[in-house]
Amino acid sequence: MGTLTDLLGTVENSFRVGLNKLLLDTSGLTSSRTVTVPDKAGTLCLTNDLGANSIINQTSTTRNETATTGIIIILCNCTSNAITVNLPTAVGNKAIIVINKTDNSANSITVDPNGAETINGSTTVTISKQYLSLTFVSDNTNWVII
Repeated sequence: MGTLTDLLGTVENSFRVGLNKLLLDTSGLTSSRTVTVPDKAGTLCLTNDLGANSIINQTSTTRNETATTGIIIILCNCTSNAITVNLPTAVGNKAIIVINKTDNSANSITVDPNGAETINGSTTVTISKQYLSLTFVSDNTNWVII
């Protein structure tokens, strides 16, 4: 496989023939996660702004999540107690937050959005079944389960 410069002709030809996807591996970029591909009509800018990714093992009763970017996976073990995960503000938030209950206890996880924000129109969401995962994304006003 060549460098991005070597592939520019291929990229330009792919767009010319109508492909609707362009996949570039930007994992090797250390100073920037933006790839700019010049074309005849202007510039196509591809950005990977997911930010840092985390896997968190949660056992204490409260988790105040602060992530605004990245993929955040919160594995909750409720064996000893119920757990509340407080989501950060949805406004301007680009994070993907996955919350999973890892145990089969009767204790539950309560997911609580910030302030007056909602999750699919509700003030809180409860996860009570083992291995059930919910994925939360922002619509820039409230949280949505996808």
